[in-house]
Amino acid sequence: LGLNDDSGNIYEMLEYTFFQHSDMGVWDKMSSGMVNLVGVFFIKASTHEFMKNQVLAGVTNSWYYSFEYLGDHSLWNFLFPTEKPPIERGVTHGDEMIYLFSTGVFNFSQEDWDMAWKMLNLWANFIIYGNPTSPEHGVEGVPSWPAWNLDEMTYMVLDSYPRTENNYVATWANPDRHHS
Repeated sequence: LGLNDDSGNIYEMLEYTFFQHSDMGVWDKMSSGMVNLVGVFFIKASTHEFMKNQVLAGVTNSWYYSFEYLGDHSLWNFLFPTEKPPIERGVTHGDEMIYLFSTGVFNFSQEDWDMAWKMLNLWANFIIYGNPTSPEHGVEGVPSWPAWNLDEMTYMVLDSYPRTENNYVATWANPDRHHS
């Protein structure tokens, strides 16, 4: 990380947040923690900071989501089309684009089409009404989605059963919190 950590505190914080001490040095046991750590450092933390800066700049109409739908199709499939990948596939950064721009590359199941329909309607509502779950045109199966603010930090979990939750930061150490 390029940090001087003579105390070992940063190392310990990272180890205890993302790994089990007994797993250190064993790739198969560390891989999910590594994926999570990289996701936090390169995507999740910067997105959270962006949302905070939007609010601090006076922008009050921003909505935060976490795409967690694990369909049969993923951009991951393009990275490892014929070989076994080095880590188990999860929801990959950018997978939501498959459902927003369903181009026919993938053979969608009914559940995939349901996710695509929900997402297209949420994005269309935002474009038309300035609110993804506008009272004028709700999306079936999707609860009201309040704009993000610093107090509640409400975000939408987009998976088979969309729902709102608070404080995305609290999920960083345990991304599978609702899948257990």
